[in-house]
Amino acid sequence: MRNKYLYKLAMLSCFVVLLSNCSKPLETTPKNSLELTFALGTKEGLQATLIAIYNSLQNSGYYGRDFIVIPEILADNVEITTANSNRFITQGTNTPGAHVNIWAESYANINRANIILAFIDNSQASAAEKIQFKGEAYFLRALMYHNLVKSYARSPLFLASGTGGNFDLGVPIITAPVIDGAGITFPKRNTVAEVYTLIMQDIVNANSLLSNTGVAYRPRRVAAQALASRVQLFNGNYAESERWADSVILQNVVPLAPASTYFNTTTAPGWGNAHPETIFGLSYQTGENNPGTDALQYIYYRNLPTIQGYGDATTQISLRNAYGVVGTTSTDLRFTNLVSVQTKSSQQVFYTKKWPGLRQLGQDDIMILRTSEIYLNRAEARAKQGGAKEALAIADVNLIKSRAGIPTLATSGAGVLAGATLITEILKERRVELAYEGHRLFDLVRNGLDVNKNPSNIVFGTNAYNFLIAPILQADVDANPQLVKNPGY
Repeated sequence: MRNKYLYKLAMLSCFVVLLSNCSKPLETTPKNSLELTFALGTKEGLQATLIAIYNSLQNSGYYGRDFIVIPEILADNVEITTANSNRFITQGTNTPGAHVNIWAESYANINRANIILAFIDNSQASAAEKIQFKGEAYFLRALMYHNLVKSYARSPLFLASGTGGNFDLGVPIITAPVIDGAGITFPKRNTVAEVYTLIMQDIVNANSLLSNTGVAYRPRRVAAQALASRVQLFNGNYAESERWADSVILQNVVPLAPASTYFNTTTAPGWGNAHPETIFGLSYQTGENNPGTDALQYIYYRNLPTIQGYGDATTQISLRNAYGVVGTTSTDLRFTNLVSVQTKSSQQVFYTKKWPGLRQLGQDDIMILRTSEIYLNRAEARAKQGGAKEALAIADVNLIKSRAGIPTLATSGAGVLAGATLITEILKERRVELAYEGHRLFDLVRNGLDVNKNPSNIVFGTNAYNFLIAPILQADVDANPQLVKNPGY
């Protein structure tokens, strides 16, 4: 399988840097006979493998741009400006096959995590380091598998969401490391349910190993619990999603940020640099892995004080309506503080100011898990359980609304929302709060909702809905005949 060779090559390149730090016995051995298993027995080798995962996630093909931008464009939050740099055009029109492409990168990272888990116990690392490395590896593997299954498979709750009947295939589960050609296998796709079972097993393992010490740019226990809340929401286990969210919120390791620090886009901490709501994210250092013109800001920004990007992405009108925009103004602080209204080639455009280049162009911190999402996870999970939970859901969503300076939901009397109406309101609030952060497509698909967008709507249950799921590339199918393509492709 081609991806297996990518894993192997990625790991071999990862260990080249170790040769300059070898002990004397290693230096006397010809480099072409260096045993990979020996290098993997060292703390330095396993640490390099772990760091390689974070470096990979920073790439523009992943969280550095595409995995944040494309799900917004494929959905109904963002559209490409009339005058543009010719990027993401096919995603904007939902052309079949135009989607995220994280398959090879994710499996390379999964293999790195598998290597750590397989070799760490017999390594030279200390007992505390072994626990930390294993906890991080379990967390990162769970994150990779969830990104894969939500991108390349149907929602667990809507396995018959498009034409072609019920389709329950997820992605291949690989838990054994590949360190040479002999380890290459040709796995079938596991079911969606099997993948979610593995994800939760990994999260539970991570939760048992990690502590809440350290920084937000390496997984902590609270990050494992936050990821569990997200995963269980996707999987329709609402009581469990609420329980995990409760744990995050009650620990108060990363509190809900007040408006005074939440909206900051000019100085650190704030959007782009150590945001106070970051539960887990990626931190870029000056001169590190800079994607240049492939940076996130080049697509999202134009003519802001320090960013002279392409400015190709503007809000769709339905998102502006959700913000409560009339003309070019809104009372919602998330619009007034985080959206810039400008003119580009005679077109009125609305640019996000999230990731404002506080540190350097292309090197803003990326929040992957943050506190507001966890409150919204809990609100949705509570509302979907119904009954007495609905009042608690309203309390959660009102915290987000209150910070945004907009009217809160009624808590008593005839105007109290309930049932489907309450869920719709929470999803609207989630849309606005998490706009431009890569959530919108997945929120629509996991809820079986139409994508109402320009130029045409994508209706749940139609063949077009199949293309909201990413394709497995023909090259991968050619290399591994065990893989089955997604419906419609």
